[in-house]
Amino acid sequence: MAGATRYEKLKSLLREKIVSGKYERGDRFFSQNELMEKYGLSFSTVTRALDELARDGYLTRQRGKGTFISSTHSPVEDRKAAPLSVCIFAPWNPATSPLSSTALIYRHLEEARPEGFNLRFIPHGTEPDDLEPFLFVRGPVDAAVFLYPLESHIGAIRKMAEAFPVVILTDSADSFGSAAIQTNLYSVGKMATKHLCELGHRNIAVVGDGDGQFPTAELLAGHRAVLKEFEIPYRETLIRADASDSMSWPSLADVLELNADREITAVFALSSVACLGVLSELRAMNWHLPQDLSLVCFDNLDKALSSFPTITTVGFPAKALALQMLRRVEDVLQSSADADGTTIAPLLTVRASTAGC
Repeated sequence: MAGATRYEKLKSLLREKIVSGKYERGDRFFSQNELMEKYGLSFSTVTRALDELARDGYLTRQRGKGTFISSTHSPVEDRKAAPLSVCIFAPWNPATSPLSSTALIYRHLEEARPEGFNLRFIPHGTEPDDLEPFLFVRGPVDAAVFLYPLESHIGAIRKMAEAFPVVILTDSADSFGSAAIQTNLYSVGKMATKHLCELGHRNIAVVGDGDGQFPTAELLAGHRAVLKEFEIPYRETLIRADASDSMSWPSLADVLELNADREITAVFALSSVACLGVLSELRAMNWHLPQDLSLVCFDNLDKALSSFPTITTVGFPAKALALQMLRRVEDVLQSSADADGTTIAPLLTVRASTAGC
């Protein structure tokens, strides 16, 4: 609909609201004045869109009373006649995201896609300004899924939720309510660190990728809580979670240099990208896993099993997350979602990179 006129865009948007299942036959619909104020459109544009929807059998307009959902129209039957269009919004950095869990989740979403669902993958950066206009001009949308939105996206997401159901995959459900699927990053930090501490490690380096796809604060809070439990001092010099002015990529070599007076025996990599960076550095130093260093990675990666040795991971299985999100979309479309949202627990998979330590 890139070349569509304003009334055509409005007509399409209103039609999607009507067939979304939110309205019953005979329900009152938006008035002309409400639509003019809501979308900033002229009287003639709104009138034409409503008239054509009435002509097509979606609305009934009664002079002096208002506009109503047609008593002969069935939103459920209309939805069955056409595939559901579901947009998948994911944070995307061209340099790193193809390696990350967002790429895996989308792959599994496509594999698990129910019959009658069309999925559209929409990569985005940190700025949400173009999201709503994108949806408005690119055709009908029945529902949307956001993978790990930032705080800056909350406003845009709430606006979208006025037009169609939105399901959120997030580390903090507080901002999004019942349509949220929460992955507990604090538990990830605790699980990874506890595994290393139980193996006897006391000097554990933490290395991120500087990409900012996942908030590091919760991961580090979980890490710190376990260090306290094992009475191990928390040292800032062991943490390289974000990029700094002095380096474009957090590195294990930098941590080793800052801690030349102590032996680092383990690394907690905060993402698959960070893990690949650590593996590259270890090869360059001729270090071996797990003889010289133990390694745990968050954010399950394809190379965990193909690497030698295989990598111990803590994460949320991408296939399980994808299936949960699609079920959530169906529940929300049918207005049967749980009021409190859903929380997903992480999974520790022990492999050779920490075995026999």
